[in-house]
Amino acid sequence: MGVFSNLARALAVASVIGALAYWLYSWMGVLGLLLCAPLAGKALASHLIQLASDAHGFVRFLVLRPRARFYAFRGVPVDVHRRVGEPTWVSVDDVRRILPRLPTAAVLARVHGARLKRIGMPAATCVQVDDLRAWLAPATDLHTTAFRDWLDRTVITSLDRIPSAQMPRARR
Repeated sequence: MGVFSNLARALAVASVIGALAYWLYSWMGVLGLLLCAPLAGKALASHLIQLASDAHGFVRFLVLRPRARFYAFRGVPVDVHRRVGEPTWVSVDDVRRILPRLPTAAVLARVHGARLKRIGMPAATCVQVDDLRAWLAPATDLHTTAFRDWLDRTVITSLDRIPSAQMPRARR
């Protein structure tokens, strides 16, 4: 669920509780408000906690989307690093959250050699998108093929759509 659906749900619950509190106040006075306060806290707590946790992802989306670094596969954020004139890198930890059977970094280093790199602060092990695509090519598992298709459709083809003025320059 998105931030806005949780916000709408929280506002609906708050309006119902507000109407109940008004009715209890007009019927019982201050005692009605005292009886309604724990009910309001119980009813709104889960919605407010969910709204706060969704806000983190939404703010991350707003910050990283203009820099062409925000991608998410079925709600799981994937950190993509790209610079003009350099290959595109994908965080191995993020891919491992999606594909738990992904080999460890040591196995990937043995297979891919110098195509693994530590990028970012804090440093995360990343693999080139082309190498990850080649490694996922023979996969037949439904979830893995869905991720591979998402990688082709969203990350690899979006390289051509993003103006190079928005992408950070490579440091030399």
